[in-house]
Amino acid sequence: MHPPTVFPSIVAASILATILLAPSPAPAATSRTGARCSGTIAKRLDRCLAHVARRTARCVSDTRSTCPPADAHIANALEALENGVRRSCSAPSSIEEAGFDPALSLPGLLERLRNACTGEIESLVARSFGGPHTKVYRTAGSLRRPCLEEAFEEGVRLLRGGFRAQSRCVRRARRGMQCSESALEAELARLTTRAATKIGKRCSKLADLTKLEAPEFLERANAQSRCLVPLAHGSADPLDLDCGPRDAIPLPERAEAMQVVLDESVWGTRCGDGSPYAFWVRLAPEGTPAENVVVHMQGGGVCLFNDDCRRVSAGLFRALDNNLASGGYMSNSNAANPFRDWTKVYLPYCTQDVHFGGGRTDVFPDVTVHRFGARNVRAALRYVRDLLWTELDGTTEGYRPDRLRVLFGGTSAGGFGASFNYHYLLDDLRWSRATAAPGAALGIDNGEILGMRGLGILFAAWGAEPYEPPYCRSNRCSIVPELQALHAERLGSVPEQRFLNVSNQVDNTQVATTFFDSLTDWIDGHRASYCATQGMPGVNHFLPARPGHIHTILGNGSQFPNLSSHGVTIGEWLGSAMADPASVDDLVEEGDLASRYGAGPYTCPVGPPSP
Repeated sequence: MHPPTVFPSIVAASILATILLAPSPAPAATSRTGARCSGTIAKRLDRCLAHVARRTARCVSDTRSTCPPADAHIANALEALENGVRRSCSAPSSIEEAGFDPALSLPGLLERLRNACTGEIESLVARSFGGPHTKVYRTAGSLRRPCLEEAFEEGVRLLRGGFRAQSRCVRRARRGMQCSESALEAELARLTTRAATKIGKRCSKLADLTKLEAPEFLERANAQSRCLVPLAHGSADPLDLDCGPRDAIPLPERAEAMQVVLDESVWGTRCGDGSPYAFWVRLAPEGTPAENVVVHMQGGGVCLFNDDCRRVSAGLFRALDNNLASGGYMSNSNAANPFRDWTKVYLPYCTQDVHFGGGRTDVFPDVTVHRFGARNVRAALRYVRDLLWTELDGTTEGYRPDRLRVLFGGTSAGGFGASFNYHYLLDDLRWSRATAAPGAALGIDNGEILGMRGLGILFAAWGAEPYEPPYCRSNRCSIVPELQALHAERLGSVPEQRFLNVSNQVDNTQVATTFFDSLTDWIDGHRASYCATQGMPGVNHFLPARPGHIHTILGNGSQFPNLSSHGVTIGEWLGSAMADPASVDDLVEEGDLASRYGAGPYTCPVGPPSP
């Protein structure tokens, strides 16, 4: 493989490029009541973040784990937040005058702030200590833990400082006063430089532990601060931030499909042939919850070297020509689809990197391939976040990430993308009720470098390491069962957090793309893998044993409503799993694959679940 050339990271550019004062006139001054409510929200939320962060750091240091859900110190911090806001924002119209949608009630506002206070700290914990199970911290050793503690402390300090600075600007503008753009930029730059200096002194090799260099680590903390501004004030006006409702994220009509073309200079996205990345979104019909979302990632194989990449269809290096998928769980009309009235998001595949490239370019003799898969997926999801934010802020409760129910799926390469990107939904977007549904992407190990093990090496070449879970410490994390086993340690606090693996047991495409010698070897491999992980928390399987090759399932209009295991169709299984995730059972068939293909039987008990 030709050494990849590095595309300049958007993180390397000034983090202030996305924090500009809008050219429009400053908003009209708010009432004294609204200003008091707004000021209290900012002050109390900042104080809550400080208390929760300090207590969380203590829990991690003392117990090697995050605080229990009923921790009294955190409960007190949340109670103080609520009491302060309730006193200042209880007057009629004060919430609306503070900048929020008129439909937002005081209880809804309080829930929104509680979720922000704990959720933003949880995101920093994931980035600093390695997920909610603090796996990186637990395995780092006493000499390296101070590095992680310093990174967490400075991340919190930067999050709070950035939020305070931008919040002051918003509140000044609403009082009819000017906010100096140059002063704001200087303050944000000072905060970031200070944090980088502090981390550098005590933690010069942060990426060795968290997979993130200090600039990327701090940029993600800055991104959190930008998201806190509209969350705490209803909008970020007059600031033009890259998070929350804004003119750059137009709201489509309900039930109307809209293609979104992302500007590379803004989003850092790119297709394999260098063309813009584009995706589709269709909000749920009127009268149905927009916060119920199906995300489907397109499949299309993977190319690794010059010879296989030059044979890839040109259409698989472009996204602009794709239309919104309409089969399987993406159908809007099939009565057998339990997700027909959900919001639909379709992410085309145009990078040949299983949706996981971090922004590198392979220059082969006959073809150039830009590997931007993870960037494309995550930028599209941030866009969807802000679009839903706009839509849901018109409802009583408003946008709260924990209210979304998300089925995050894909088939083949898209299924791999679901496994590899799932932690981003939980940790960064804070969609705590998201479920991953990898289809036809079991990703089992053939024992050779030319296989799933080698894909892990390519992740590094494609610049994907900063996009991996920080608790994934080896190239073997590209092997899907091993990755899901690492995830299993952190799943379960919310019932929806789980993998719903869907695959037929006869799939010649998976045999070829994971480089098994024969179908029989692949069947034996996935049966052994299943038995090794059976009963793992948060990991479930739907594995029919239909003879004859079946590959695409989730988005397939004929297979999705008809293919069954133990008499239950895929749609029925997924629908029941989303409705009652704590009660989902594996549906795995033995079938007659031993007599047909010479495959060995399962070495663990499989069959219909007990009544």
